[in-house]
Amino acid sequence: MRLPRRRYLALVVTGLCGCATVAPEIDTRGMEPPVRELIAERRAALNAAPGADTWGALGDALLAHDLDADAAGCYARAAELTDDPFEWLYLQALASGRGSPETEALLRRALEERPDHALVELRLGLWSQTTVRDEEAADWFERAASHDPELQRALRGLGQSRLALEQHQGAIEALERALVLDSRDAAAWSALAQAYAAIGMHAPAREAARRARRGAERPGFEDPIRLSHVVQTGVSAARRFERAQHALGAGDTAEARVQVEAILALRPDDPDAHFLLASIEAAEGNEAVALGRFELALELDPDHVRALLAWADLAQRSGRVGEARDRIEHAHAVTPADPTILLALAENRRRANDLPGVLEAYLRVVERLPDSADARYNLGVIYERMGKTQLAIEAYRDSVALDPASPAAGELGRLER
Repeated sequence: MRLPRRRYLALVVTGLCGCATVAPEIDTRGMEPPVRELIAERRAALNAAPGADTWGALGDALLAHDLDADAAGCYARAAELTDDPFEWLYLQALASGRGSPETEALLRRALEERPDHALVELRLGLWSQTTVRDEEAADWFERAASHDPELQRALRGLGQSRLALEQHQGAIEALERALVLDSRDAAAWSALAQAYAAIGMHAPAREAARRARRGAERPGFEDPIRLSHVVQTGVSAARRFERAQHALGAGDTAEARVQVEAILALRPDDPDAHFLLASIEAAEGNEAVALGRFELALELDPDHVRALLAWADLAQRSGRVGEARDRIEHAHAVTPADPTILLALAENRRRANDLPGVLEAYLRVVERLPDSADARYNLGVIYERMGKTQLAIEAYRDSVALDPASPAAGELGRLER
């Protein structure tokens, strides 16, 4: 059978110049221009030189911009074309998602390539935990922690899994180790409180519960493979925000600035970007410049709570306590349920030597956090400084009733002698 002349010529030309299209078509409609350009560049590179690296690089660009299904296909092809498929299998598992039955199989294949890899074992533990296979999860977490004793998330997972299995002493041991590595992990403190309570250690349980309330949520963990392939590849504003925040947290203000300025080139009126740039200026000690940047963020979004509080914090350091109070009150009006704003207001009143104002703020904190032993203790301290000894005693008693380990116990003993 003879081919139509046009198709025959097309095949000849394709064969001569090696321009056959290998890369899959990707729907980039509605995406930011830099994202479309990056994906086009990676597709062109793949078409020019098909191989594991170019398939993987396209997968990185797609996963970095939430095109997970397309990314998974690219990583699968990359894994087929190399003798060392470990990272491509791992990334394919991430792209497949938590709800996919392929995820566990891909992680196990990755582990076959790199036995005893703590990060993969951690991911398998999290997968088992999600599917309520607690014994299996505990085993994976224990293996991960044995191969990397500094992997805090594995120790927390081990403690949580042992708690679910009612292995309370083992849970306590793992969670205490996790909290040595991150003393503000709210989820670890919460699990530890439950484990203590289960074996009748009520005072430590109350203290752990108190620490959980004051702690921070840690939904993620450091993943160097994802960081290098996904976070560092992304050029969307969202991914650049992630990179900027990561860099700022690591003290790399120069890299954070590069990422924020790239965001502002795309979105010159983005209040979050101006807020982040102001935070960079503050971290570098440029407080006057930072104040101006926070002001610009507030011009773009007058109700930007983080900018209101950050501006107030800088302003009151330079003696502008009254103006700072106005900004804090504004933030409180925007999010009245947030007790941290009331604590900021209490600090503002303390700087102004306004004890009645501090008292008013703490009464509002106690109203919002009626079960906070810390808030009751601080209320007692304020009453005592104002010479209201009986009210101080009552506040200290309330604090001790909520938490027998509260420092209010010592103050109460002193006042009741």
